[in-house]
Amino acid sequence: MRLEDRPYLEVKLVINGKVGHRENVDEIEVPFYCYFGHGLTKRLGLVSQNSNCYYLIDMTHQSKKKNDEDDNEDLDELLRDNNIEIRKAKVIIYG
Repeated sequence: MRLEDRPYLEVKLVINGKVGHRENVDEIEVPFYCYFGHGLTKRLGLVSQNSNCYYLIDMTHQSKKKNDEDDNEDLDELLRDNNIEIRKAKVIIYG
């Protein structure tokens, strides 16, 4: 199922935003949303931190337990290895 077809997840592309791996790694606030992957297929992800290890979570699939895509102690390596593009996200929680 495509991201755009999910009724509970709205994805919009912001024009003139930062593209690619041009972020200052020292100033990145964790957790953050991102697109990741190689080639034409990009997936929505979340990069978070647990103690001194950063990990990438695939947000395109729902499951009962958290499935890490990748983890690394070096954030710059994690960004580069997974071709991560940092995105701003607006999260709306309905109660």
